Amino acid sequence: MKIAVKVRPLLADKFFQSECVGGTPLIARNEDDNTSCRKRCKRKRGCIALEWNAIAQKNCKLFSTAPERRAGRANADAQCEIAATTCAAEDDDSEDGGGVNLAVLAPAPGTISGPTVPCEIDMRVRCKLMRDTTVTNVDCENIPMEGQCTVKVRYLYFVHTLKPGGTTLQSLTRYRKGAHEANGGDNKNMLIDTNGVSSVGKTVSDWVLNAWEEESVDLCSTNTYDTKVELTTKKISTGQVCSRSEGVKFSTSAANAPDPSDVAEQCQVTMNVECIVCISNEGCGGTDCNYYADPKNGCTKPIRYKYKFTNGGSSFITIKSVGRTRTDESSLPLGGTNYIMPKGSTQFFGEDIDFNFCDNGEKTTVFEATVVCGGRTETFNADYKLIY
Repeated sequence: MKIAVKVRPLLADKFFQSECVGGTPLIARNEDDNTSCRKRCKRKRGCIALEWNAIAQKNCKLFSTAPERRAGRANADAQCEIAATTCAAEDDDSEDGGGVNLAVLAPAPGTISGPTVPCEIDMRVRCKLMRDTTVTNVDCENIPMEGQCTVKVRYLYFVHTLKPGGTTLQSLTRYRKGAHEANGGDNKNMLIDTNGVSSVGKTVSDWVLNAWEEESVDLCSTNTYDTKVELTTKKISTGQVCSRSEGVKFSTSAANAPDPSDVAEQCQVTMNVECIVCISNEGCGGTDCNYYADPKNGCTKPIRYKYKFTNGGSSFITIKSVGRTRTDESSLPLGGTNYIMPKGSTQFFGEDIDFNFCDNGEKTTVFEATVVCGGRTETFNADYKLIY
C-alpha cells in the first residue's frame, strides 16, 4: 500500500462529560464548537489529545502527551478525546476516525521463510460502534440493544514499526472469521492500495499505517465477529523474519433481540429547567426567578438557568441535538450531536445572564432534545416561564 505519512491524530478514545486527567498541555484556544477544536488538533503538529470545555475562557485545550485513558472530573460542559495513535495516512480526510479506508479485497500472501526474531512493532486493533458518520466511544464488545437489530461498526487498525532501519514489508493481512465463515471467510491484503499498487517487499523505516473498515452487524442473530491483523517483516541485512498480530472479537445473540413491547421502557427521558437569581456568588445560590422580590439596589441581577437531562430508560440513547429556545432570542445549542448517553446517566447544562427585573413582561425558555431510542426518533422538552 502506498502511504504518505503526516501527523494527524486518531481521536478514538472519547470521554463525555469529563475533563482530561494529566497530559502535557500544548496550546489553548477559543473555537466555535468541539468539531472545530478537533480539526485544530488534527492540524496542530504534536497534538495527540484535546479537552473541549464549552464554558471555559479558552474552550479548546490541546495536549502534546496523552492524558490518562479514563474519565476525569465530571463536567457536563466538557469532553476529553485522546488519540489511539499520533500519525495517520494522508489518503483520508474524514472528520471522525481518521486513517485510510480499506476498500480493496485481495488474496492473502503466502508464507515467508527465514529465522524469526522478536517483533518491535506497535499494533492495535479496535472496534467501535458508529452513529451515522460519528465513531462513538462504545466498544463493539459492549454494544447494548437499543430497539434495532442492525448497527454499523468501524474497525480501527494501527501499525507502527518502532525500530528504524533496513526492513522490508512482507505481508499485512486482515483475517475475518466467525460470521463471515459461511461465505468462505474474508481475508484482505492490506499492502495493496486502492489503485492496485502493492507494497510487498518495500523497504521502510519507522513505517506507520492507520486504516479503518466498516461493516453492518446484526445484533439480533447469534454470531461471532472475529477480526485479526497480522504483519510480517524481514530485515534486509540478516533475513530475519518478524511477525506480529492483534485482533478483536465480539459476539451477538438472538436472545438479546428486543421485544417490541419494551420500546416504551427504552425511551424514558426526563428534562427539567430551573431559573435562579444569583444572590450569593458562591455557586449562584439564591431564589427562584419567579419568586424574586422587586430589587432595591438596581434593576439588573445575575440569573442562572439550570438544565437537567436524564436517560432513565433501559438502554443507551443517541443524542441527535439538544438546546434551548427563548422568547425574542436566538436558539442556543447545548452539548454536542450524535453521541451516546448511557442508561441511568444525567447531563447538566448552565446558562448565566444579567436580567433586568424592572421591566414588565414574560419570557418562556424551552429546553428540548431530539434522541434515538428504541429504534425510533423522539423529541422531549421542558419549559420555564419567567414573569417579571
